[in-house]
Amino acid sequence: MKKNLLKILSIGVLCSLNLTAMENKSFENLKVIKDIKGKVIGNKLIGKNLDLYLLKGKDITGRPFEIIVDKDGKYLILTSKVIDMTTGEPITIPMDISPLKGQEAFTYGTGKNHFYVFTDPECPYCKRFEGMWKNLKKDVTFHVFFYNLSSHTNANAMTRWILDGKTNEEKAKRLLKI
Repeated sequence: MKKNLLKILSIGVLCSLNLTAMENKSFENLKVIKDIKGKVIGNKLIGKNLDLYLLKGKDITGRPFEIIVDKDGKYLILTSKVIDMTTGEPITIPMDISPLKGQEAFTYGTGKNHFYVFTDPECPYCKRFEGMWKNLKKDVTFHVFFYNLSSHTNANAMTRWILDGKTNEEKAKRLLKI
């Protein structure tokens, strides 16, 4: 009797482990995870009514990530942690941005608040954010840096086209036009 009960419990544990792995695998089919060639190593339902999941995983280089997505991958929420990828340590604010000053591809806006933005012209999430810039340009100066993802095959050509603009205004117009 004890052996049968132990077998049933063992099968139940194995099934639940397999179910978790299948759930993790299903998240790996989301575009955001595929784009970074990521592997999901854990997930937790955190928004029952919204079907939001906290995903923990590693990208293709083995660096950890933590994001929040809905089950269909329509929404992505990045957690508030910023990691220095050279040391693996969290970055705390304020941080020294002096090495970035004057190194941007171009600036956009005239505001007293300065945002240092790393963007990929083919990234749909970047494009959504860039769509807000016109409404913010009086309050914010955007210092734009390009960080093209290798999975975005047109990003380098798009970046060259943007940078062919003669002035900051023309470069910004080209970025916002794409």
